[in-house]
Amino acid sequence: MAEKVVYGESQRRSDAGLAWVLALAEPALLATLLCYLLYEFVLSHVEGDQAYLLYAAQQMLHGVQLDGPRLIETNPPLIVWFSLLPAELGKLLHVNAVPALRVLVLGMLAVSAAWGWRLLRLASVAATVGTRAARVLWALTFVLITVTQPAEFGQREQLLLALFLPYLLAAGSGVVNRLGVAERVALGACAGLGVCFKPQHLLTIVCLELFLVLYLRTLKRLWSAEVLAAFGVGVLYVAAVRLLTPAYLLVITPLLRDTYWALGEYSFAQMVFHVGHLLTLVCLLAAAAWFALRNRLALARLEGAMLAAGGGAVLAYFQQHTGWYHQRFTAVALLEIALLWMAADVLHRKLRMTRSAKPLSAAAWVMLPVCGVLLFGLVWVKRRHAPPPPDDMQAELLRLPTHTTVYAFSVGMNAFPALMERQLQWGSRFAHLWMLPAIRANETATATVPPAHVMAAARLTQLADLQRRETTEDLLRTRPAVVFVERCTATHPCEAYRSPFDAVQWFSQDPAFATGWSHYHLAKPVQDFDEYLRDDAAVPAM
Repeated sequence: MAEKVVYGESQRRSDAGLAWVLALAEPALLATLLCYLLYEFVLSHVEGDQAYLLYAAQQMLHGVQLDGPRLIETNPPLIVWFSLLPAELGKLLHVNAVPALRVLVLGMLAVSAAWGWRLLRLASVAATVGTRAARVLWALTFVLITVTQPAEFGQREQLLLALFLPYLLAAGSGVVNRLGVAERVALGACAGLGVCFKPQHLLTIVCLELFLVLYLRTLKRLWSAEVLAAFGVGVLYVAAVRLLTPAYLLVITPLLRDTYWALGEYSFAQMVFHVGHLLTLVCLLAAAAWFALRNRLALARLEGAMLAAGGGAVLAYFQQHTGWYHQRFTAVALLEIALLWMAADVLHRKLRMTRSAKPLSAAAWVMLPVCGVLLFGLVWVKRRHAPPPPDDMQAELLRLPTHTTVYAFSVGMNAFPALMERQLQWGSRFAHLWMLPAIRANETATATVPPAHVMAAARLTQLADLQRRETTEDLLRTRPAVVFVERCTATHPCEAYRSPFDAVQWFSQDPAFATGWSHYHLAKPVQDFDEYLRDDAAVPAM
């Protein structure tokens, strides 16, 4: 009897401790989110991808045709069309488009969070794990989706998650069958739109629906309102691309098929077993754990759907062959969410039966967010008093007068954050030299070192002439005042090039380019680049 009393007291102490943890978790998560958003909005610079997309959108607002002779984008057009919203907002308010993008994405995340919480309540998830535990889980879910690597906020992977998560919750929990047709169509349309941002993530929806077909042992979901809506949005998107930017499907897509592979240096097997081996391992272990525990899980269908979607996102990441950090964000977030909810499900009886702690006072709710703001203040002070960064391309660009035309011979996009901040002009129709690595890989191929994809000689000559001709046209048309040329040497190999490469020498095989380039002189080396100035350009000393 004495042992039972001791156990009961221990259990009550454990319950009380867990209740206080749950009570403190909500303001702690709010503090984390506030600190991150302040950092993101005040200290973080936008990443090159988003900066270029905003620049492209601004060019469209000035009448430039997307995928026309003056503006070429390798990504499917939807992300540029989306970028028109913050670009137009920035234009109307006379502010930089970067904060407008962040506000827009934050609003999308907030709507997705509110919609998802409504679906969770309809699905009685709160009754399963307890209302407070459900709120904490959902808040933590959206902290995982919102808090990305600095400068990656607003990437397409994050937009995809914001649009896809309500669909995942509704289909995974089964609550979709209790919704009206209009809401089911809206769920499917949002998920389909998210996939249009990143077409590789069609695998995410396919794996989710395949799991549901196997779990429910019926094919009825395949012609449900939400699945048909998602498919319909995809069809309409392809039709819109064909109508509004026909060159993307007819001209750019064949070019991408022939050349873009050189930017993805890993095979699918290397992605699975080398670059993404941890993702592979986590995905397999999580699937095995779910299969072993499925009969004990109160939300087995929902968590299995999350894992299936996460597995599809992992395959989509592997399919891109690059290993770039931001491309794995969708897969990592979905797997983290699935594991989080599985862990809560294992403890769902304890979470549901835990006695509620005394509600936190208003002072406690204020204290933790204030701590988050103070933490941001310390980071801001440290950054403000830090020594200035060494000379690099961005520092040089930030010293230029606004509207100066610049260019860089590079496969990277590290010029665009400064370009957006200083409102500079880009001297090319391309964001970077994305065709050139594949061309060089075939030009320098040997019997012992063949390229990943061998081009026919006629096609190789055609692409090399195209790259030289269009780059020369841009150089002569825009007359950039400042040009950076990346040094690709044996001691400094460049991304996607397998051997030393002199870009100026390669382009100078075109006499028109050589004539145009004769007006430039070497100013100085800037880290991994050589900076050239146009002889007749009025550029202040830097």
